[in-house]
Amino acid sequence: METLAFGTLNSLHTLGVGVACAAFVTSELQRRFELTNVNVKAQSVRILCRSLPETCALVTTLLVALALRLFSNPDRNVSMTNPAEIQVWEQIKQEWPVLMGADTLLAVQAMLRLLVWVMVVFRTSQCTTGSALSGAPGTLFLAAAGARSLLAAQTAAYGLDGPLGGSFAVFCEVASAAWLAAMCSKIGSGSVCSGAAFAMAAWAASRHYLNLSGAEPGGDYSHDKLFILAHCLEFFGSIALLAQSVRCVAGESENQGRTLNPRRASWDGFVYLVLAIQQALPAYYFLTAFAPSQSLVGEGRPFCLLIMANLLQLAFLLCALAFYVAGLLGTSSTGDEGEGQIRAQVTRIRV
Repeated sequence: METLAFGTLNSLHTLGVGVACAAFVTSELQRRFELTNVNVKAQSVRILCRSLPETCALVTTLLVALALRLFSNPDRNVSMTNPAEIQVWEQIKQEWPVLMGADTLLAVQAMLRLLVWVMVVFRTSQCTTGSALSGAPGTLFLAAAGARSLLAAQTAAYGLDGPLGGSFAVFCEVASAAWLAAMCSKIGSGSVCSGAAFAMAAWAASRHYLNLSGAEPGGDYSHDKLFILAHCLEFFGSIALLAQSVRCVAGESENQGRTLNPRRASWDGFVYLVLAIQQALPAYYFLTAFAPSQSLVGEGRPFCLLIMANLLQLAFLLCALAFYVAGLLGTSSTGDEGEGQIRAQVTRIRV
């Protein structure tokens, strides 16, 4: 009971901080871009109505996760013949009584990522406009998904436990790689920047890696390096996504008479939003659940790299979402002002 109360208190504290940050960002956007006259509720309802397929898919995904949590056996991936492993698993369930293990956070993240890639593929097949993931972001996320799929196929040391873990989590990772490949074939791949980011990620993974795959000192750490490589690639992918968002907003500010494509705006915003939400899960996981231990270090400072990379990735995705919202509302308000000026001029001419 004490553990449950402590976990609830931490959840409420995290929720309070999130609400405070959201309120601050909202007020700052309204002040910076003079959006006080924008009807945010009406715009939100319009975007929600135009992105009903994405919203329904998100609700369905969360319902599937809830059903697996309630009706799936959380002990199915634990070896019941090893007393030490059973003891550790029971302690984990006591510390995470609601999720039945912190790995559930990463499993839900895999489900949300898969949802984003599937929706982008379906949307890009229906319209000719670009996507937020076109170019370097999609290529880097594809490379990260490929690394995760290869890791899941080669070793079970990095497999997820709990009600949403096991083969289901592996399926989500492999399916994500397949859908990302289809997405990149539709919206285009990266260029030299993607290659440079991949080289830097590979260098970081070769210098900082864990020792979870059971390799002895001086042995083969390829699986551990592959795990770090996936996180580094996603980190650089979030940077590329933020850079692309900044370029889009800068391009819209140069042409203030331009109007946004409402169909693209709705599902593009869904991509930004869900990517930011899913990244909050591993950021919280590596910050609180994955305790650093020297016995798990292969070389370098992998725990510091994982914590900082996931936290910075969350910050970059939130900034990308903020730039998207600012560009959307700013362009909409500019378009409304332009229409008002044209109507005023027409009225004067008639008079």
